Amino acid sequence: AAKAQANATKDRARSDEETKKEEELEQKVTSLVTKCKEASRQVKEGRQRVEKLAQGLDRAIEQIRLIESSSNYRNEVSSGTIPSGSGSKHGGSFVDKRATKVAEREALAEKLRQASADLKRAEEDKMRYQNSFEELNQVLRLQTELSSKMRKVADRSAHVAEELAEHAEEEREAADLRKTARQRAEANVQNRGTHKESLQTQFQESKRAVSEATALAEKSRKRANELEDELEQAKDFTRLTQIVEEREWGRKEAQSYYDYALAEKKQKDSKMLRQKALVDASDEVRDATSKKSSVDLNRIQRKKIPHQDAIDTYNDAVVESRRADEAKL
Repeated sequence: AAKAQANATKDRARSDEETKKEEELEQKVTSLVTKCKEASRQVKEGRQRVEKLAQGLDRAIEQIRLIESSSNYRNEVSSGTIPSGSGSKHGGSFVDKRATKVAEREALAEKLRQASADLKRAEEDKMRYQNSFEELNQVLRLQTELSSKMRKVADRSAHVAEELAEHAEEEREAADLRKTARQRAEANVQNRGTHKESLQTQFQESKRAVSEATALAEKSRKRANELEDELEQAKDFTRLTQIVEEREWGRKEAQSYYDYALAEKKQKDSKMLRQKALVDASDEVRDATSKKSSVDLNRIQRKKIPHQDAIDTYNDAVVESRRADEAKL
């Protein structure tokens, strides 16, 4: 486990080193990319400048050719004299114009040569940066693959080291368990004699307990026989007790019938009293009705009411009298 841990540490250090190289290469590649962009910009500007100077040079050469092909210029050259203020659109001779354009051509040609040289250097720098970028990018790709592999190796080594450490821990725990088991076994061997004596003592106690249990069983058997005899003697007493209980039940049933009859009698007495009260009330109603009929008849006679009213009053009195009789019944 210690060796695996050492290997894991070594692999991790190698992985970190390769990763650092990868980062440094990435920085260099980034710098080359910047330089390539700058060189491309310079090449583009140089080409534009060369093209512009070339166009200017072509114009100067064309202007010189036009001047040389003009009749005025040929006349000035053939006569050997340069007339003052003649043959020039803006003043001056054609010979002077040609000389000016020739000087301009030479200056443009020099600038063009210089610009072409600068463009060539810029293109060379661009090409060099581009080649360096491609080479370094290839190295970076290889370094990236190597760093990735080393990181995987480091991770695998760390995993193996962890597993071995866990296995070693399990082995230590197993060794501790074996040691504990051995100590217990030794203790059991040392205590074997004492355990044997204890077993002999327990055996003697068991024999004594068996003897006591046998004696107790015999005593219990005798007591069971005695109880059986007592049970035979108690059978007659049980029958007598049953007869007494039956008679007591009959007495309770008769008492129940008596209580029910007494309650029925009380209920009927109460009903009779209510009916008597109704009869008395009916007599009072009839007497009051008779008195009312007599009073009404006298009042009718005094006031000499019509014959039909008297008949109605009489009929009402008869109805009230019948109601009183029905209430009495």
